[in-house]
Amino acid sequence: MISKSIKQPLTMSALVAIAGIGTLGITSGIVSAHSSNDSEFTSSLSEKLNVDEAEVQTAMDELKEERQAEREAEYSEELQSLVDSGEITEDQKAAIETKREEMEAERESRQAELETWSEENGIDLSYLRLSGGRGGPGGGMRMR
Repeated sequence: MISKSIKQPLTMSALVAIAGIGTLGITSGIVSAHSSNDSEFTSSLSEKLNVDEAEVQTAMDELKEERQAEREAEYSEELQSLVDSGEITEDQKAAIETKREEMEAERESRQAELETWSEENGIDLSYLRLSGGRGGPGGGMRMR
C-alpha cells in the first residue's frame, strides 16, 4: 500500500494531469451538456482518486480559469504583434478585443438560456448535437 505522504502528491498530480486533459475538451467551445458531463467526470475522478468531490471540483475550476487566462494572454500577445508589425492599428486591436468580449458574453447568455430550457423541458442538452459535436461530423450521438 502507498503511504499517505506519497499518495497525496501522486493523487494531486494525477488530478492535475487528468483535469488538464479534460479541460481541453471542456473549453472546446461546444455548447452542449458540459455541466452534466463535468459533474459526472468530477464525481468519477473523485471516487477513483479517493478525494473529496468538492476538492476535485475546486481544482478543476482553478485549472479551467488558468487555461482561459493563458489563452487570453496568448491572444493578446498575438494581437499586439499584429499592431507592432503594422498589420492592424491600436484602434483595430481595441475593436477586436471589444467584439470578442461581446461574443463571449453572448455565448454565456446562450448557454444559460439552453441550460434553463433543458431543465424546464427535462431534456439533456446532449440531444441537441445528434449528428456532430466534438471532432466534427460523426462525433455526436446517433438516433437509431
